[in-house]
Amino acid sequence: MRPSLPVTRKHTLPNSLRDRVLCIFLFVMTPAITIFEFLVIVPHYHDTLSAVVWVHVVLGMFIVMNIMGNMFKMTRVNTSVRNAPAVLLPGWRYCHICQENAPPRSHHCSVCDECILKHDHHCMFVGRCVGYFNQRYFLMALIYLWIGKRPLRGLLQSALLPDGFDIPMERHTVQPRLPV
Repeated sequence: MRPSLPVTRKHTLPNSLRDRVLCIFLFVMTPAITIFEFLVIVPHYHDTLSAVVWVHVVLGMFIVMNIMGNMFKMTRVNTSVRNAPAVLLPGWRYCHICQENAPPRSHHCSVCDECILKHDHHCMFVGRCVGYFNQRYFLMALIYLWIGKRPLRGLLQSALLPDGFDIPMERHTVQPRLPV
């Protein structure tokens, strides 16, 4: 039986306080880091608004919009198995916590308090479970986070730490003590 299309959620923010704080942190810090990069880091390398700066800004905005869009879409897609058939179908099981029939490969999330189809994990940063209908948004957000992190890490390291991580340390010679 092919699952029907998910219905979007009415509430975007998560229910628990921890998930709500982490979700707001993610949706505030991602643009804040981008603005910091454009206003502080990029002018450190380029004095004028050259074509390289514009390419950097356009690609950066493309990556940030994809991160934010995929994360937002992940919060809006419903992955629960509510409104399952009342008859227990072959291969299905009955969830005693939800008190509903659950299809194969679905598991109950104790945080969301509902059964999730193809449950992967509960993501604290968006306050939702990663499941069948929103796994692609989660993976694409991770890929864009990784792509966006790579150049930013190099720029931040060379701008904020011009000497890198080369911290001078005294070397002590340790002589092993052998029993006589």
